[in-house]
Amino acid sequence: MTPEEIDQAVAKGIITPGQALELKAEASKKDPGVDEEPFAFVDNFGAVFVVVGLVILQGAPWLFGAVFGGALAPLLYGAFAAVYWMLAEGFVRAKRRLPATVSSLLFVYDGAVAVQLMAGQGLGNISDVSLFATDQTGFLAIVAVLLIIALYRFRLPLLVLALALSVISLALALLNAPTLWIMGACGLTSILIGIGLDLRDPTRTGPWHEWAMWLFVVGSPLAVHPLFVTVIRDRIEGRGLSEVFDGGGTIILVIGLAFLVSFVGLLLDRRSLVTSSLIYLAGAFAYLLFRTVGDPISLLGIIPLTIGAYVILLGIAWKPVRGAVLNALPGQEIWRHLPRY
Repeated sequence: MTPEEIDQAVAKGIITPGQALELKAEASKKDPGVDEEPFAFVDNFGAVFVVVGLVILQGAPWLFGAVFGGALAPLLYGAFAAVYWMLAEGFVRAKRRLPATVSSLLFVYDGAVAVQLMAGQGLGNISDVSLFATDQTGFLAIVAVLLIIALYRFRLPLLVLALALSVISLALALLNAPTLWIMGACGLTSILIGIGLDLRDPTRTGPWHEWAMWLFVVGSPLAVHPLFVTVIRDRIEGRGLSEVFDGGGTIILVIGLAFLVSFVGLLLDRRSLVTSSLIYLAGAFAYLLFRTVGDPISLLGIIPLTIGAYVILLGIAWKPVRGAVLNALPGQEIWRHLPRY
């Protein structure tokens, strides 16, 4: 059985999550890739072909709306939103995830345009509407509501990413606070919700782990970037840039933070946290190279060599390294609640 078939058996109540984990463990002995972080989005090229048709179809409301305008435009967009909803229903039942996701997103887009036009707010040139434009707060609010409806109905994981992006854009547009604070708060909130979903599905045999994956994808850079920027900025304030970095303390702190973020990602079994810290790790290594080597230009290849080897080795040995780390930690009763302990 494939991992997807095992997950479907759990969803139908044929086997328990514990039995699914044992089946996956047995399958992973034959195929080590089975036990990796599960991800399924594109079924086959036929799904991509259908998506091309959906994108071409969306040209109809754009062009007709621009030509006719007036009272007909919201009705036109509303009609196409209904068409995309029905298509999403059919694709979900047929278990064609990619076309279902694209249909759902087009339903959200056309539905939001129709609602805003009917509300009399107007959008000027329809082609200027942006799904995540922070200056279109009303549009974003409608998008968020429609995404919640579509997510509740279709349970498609990628809609979680779209919903998170729309809510974050709304927060940036509406909240009167420093951008870094808003980004950090949104990123941390996304990660905490993702952790909650992972704890709800510790064996990652149900649908929650994919929802959590997208929350980690959007939340990790938003949480990690303000952390590093704040640390570096606070150490620079009141002193010159060269004075801060010449001592080496800031560089060591940046490297330490990067490895700490990687450690947290290892504990939570989420690689997106590790990926988000790589740019700062590479920057710290580059600065150390320029400071310690007489002709650093000729040795710049060391940086991608080091970072690339680190990522590859950690990716290949992720499971045994994580197992060794978890087993070495005190308080095992606490860590047993982590995903795929």
